Amino acid sequence: MDEEILPALEDSWTAPLMKFIVNNELPEDRTQAKKINRQALMFVLLNNILYRRSFQGLLLKCLSMGEVDYVLREIHEGCCGEHLGGIALARKAMLAGFWWPSISQDSARVVRACNGCQHHSNFQHSPTTLMKPIRASCPFD
Repeated sequence: MDEEILPALEDSWTAPLMKFIVNNELPEDRTQAKKINRQALMFVLLNNILYRRSFQGLLLKCLSMGEVDYVLREIHEGCCGEHLGGIALARKAMLAGFWWPSISQDSARVVRACNGCQHHSNFQHSPTTLMKPIRASCPFD
């Protein structure tokens, strides 16, 4: 079973977790081994798919970095896309049942790259004239 799963995931962030869950194999680095051992408690392997337990007890499907862009763009710009901000987009992706370690950063990156969001977003307005300091005749006047 492990020959089918692990070679395809060597470059993925899930590879160390999958190796630990399937073969009970930890990395050589002691700090990495502790980290993987601690993180593995939050993950479950079902039908060769890695899931992360959420705080509500739901299982969130762990995505590889190749799937992340498609899922975020589909949620952000898809048929019911609302062009949400970065935090709301990350929350909606988790509500849809997906998870990966850099979900917040990737959501913010997709929103910054969206041409429609940049075109229709709120602008910072600067004053129409230069501000002039008010001179007081005496202190605290």
